[in-house]
Amino acid sequence: EMEKRVVLHKKRRPSSWQTIEEPLELPQAVRSLHDQKGLLLVDSLSGWLANQMYSLGQKEGGWDQQKEKTILDMVKAFLSAVRDGSCSCLVVSDEVGWGLVPDTAEGRFFRDLNGKANQMVARAAQQVFLVVAGIPVPIK
Repeated sequence: EMEKRVVLHKKRRPSSWQTIEEPLELPQAVRSLHDQKGLLLVDSLSGWLANQMYSLGQKEGGWDQQKEKTILDMVKAFLSAVRDGSCSCLVVSDEVGWGLVPDTAEGRFFRDLNGKANQMVARAAQQVFLVVAGIPVPIK
């Protein structure tokens, strides 16, 4: 079922869109587009953070402040790449901090990491919107 959803999602994209699926090296992917004009859509920051987290976790196991710093440094590198580029950037991310506190250390680590990354991106952004029931609510 998930494979069908992905195929349908891709078919809905305008043919003029260039798609880059980069699960880990987002800053480098953004830098590869530096000379291009237009809009860069990052969908989603939360998915990329989860990929970063599991990439580090699989290699070293466990979650700690050093791993958080490593991932947040990648967020800084992403923001730097966006600032240095020619195109506008729209970042989609989940707000996972509004739900229940996860009962696993891994879940709590992700929740905190996602919240910190969202704050970093929001501080760097010219505009921030929260989308509720399909309606964009301006935050900044």
